[in-house]
Amino acid sequence: MEAHMLNEASATNNEATNVFPLCDDDDNVEDPQERKSAEDVLAPVDSQNTVEVVPPGPSSRDSAVQVNTPKVLTLYELITSDEKLRNFTGINNFAIFDSIVEIFEKYHKDKRVRRLSIRQRIMLLLTKFKTSLTYVTLGSLFGITPDLAKTNIYEMMPLLSKVLKPLIVFPSTTQITKNMPICFKEFQDFRVILDCTEIFVQSPKCLCWRIRFYSQYKSNITVKFMTGVSPGGLITYISKPYGGRASDKVIFEESNLISLLNPNRDAIMVDKGFVIDDICNLYKVKLIRPPFLRHKSQLSSEESILNAKIASARVHIERSNQRLKIFKILSGKLNWALVPMVEDIFIIISAITNLSSPILADTRFLSE
Repeated sequence: MEAHMLNEASATNNEATNVFPLCDDDDNVEDPQERKSAEDVLAPVDSQNTVEVVPPGPSSRDSAVQVNTPKVLTLYELITSDEKLRNFTGINNFAIFDSIVEIFEKYHKDKRVRRLSIRQRIMLLLTKFKTSLTYVTLGSLFGITPDLAKTNIYEMMPLLSKVLKPLIVFPSTTQITKNMPICFKEFQDFRVILDCTEIFVQSPKCLCWRIRFYSQYKSNITVKFMTGVSPGGLITYISKPYGGRASDKVIFEESNLISLLNPNRDAIMVDKGFVIDDICNLYKVKLIRPPFLRHKSQLSSEESILNAKIASARVHIERSNQRLKIFKILSGKLNWALVPMVEDIFIIISAITNLSSPILADTRFLSE
């Protein structure tokens, strides 16, 4: 399912024409024969052959000086290449973008005339996620008012989230085995890598909300998600959003992800923050986690080797999280007004990340 299914905005510069052409000075004329004498220039005019020039009246029009106001190009019309599409929306190419629009129009057709088409509104939404521009700027770029830009974005978020959510699928054990990278050859029973990612948000006015969203780890107000990544680097699981105060263990237990695993067969890989030994033992799921120092001064040779192997495998989920943070709406401080829709935002961005180029090359996978 690892599909490979898009920024610079160019502007036309109007060259100013010189209204008053330069006149050659007489001293610079090389051929004296080309000079006109004063008598020729000031020759008497025949009054019978003169034509009286009458200035045009107020009702007359000179068609020669009529001009058409050029059409103002919007960002939608200026994004003409895959590179520009990728820089502004995060989507690799127009083939993927066209497929998303086609599927969206199949389930959510416009029932009334809209200022922007579905295609334009999807591009507007993804541009907001990728660049985190203000509504004023986005309105100017798409030729609409800031209020209309905000309204379109809020309307499109839940709809596009439903369309793209099927791209986040928890694969079966067979599918995992067929797509096992070389770096996981020591962990053949591995099923999913778990990690928590935090998104900074603006501080709310309510003290109760500040307490719930305050993260001791980040020392800031955050929203927290638990993500699951397959060995090949695809995002396969997204938990519900939590305040930054929630621990990794609480999120794991409430997610009920353990019910998707096969007892006595599957293994999960986590970092040291997931203290979930008891629940894994209860469901008979193998837990792969870097060893703790505890009261020891250093790790044993076996523990050091295991730690290196786990670190080599876990680096892929870090790369997936980095791809999520390419979207500036997640890497900066999320507006508090968008917190109720943060789950839709995260699903859309995760789905687009799955549609991007694979993290690992084909040569990095175990041959069947």
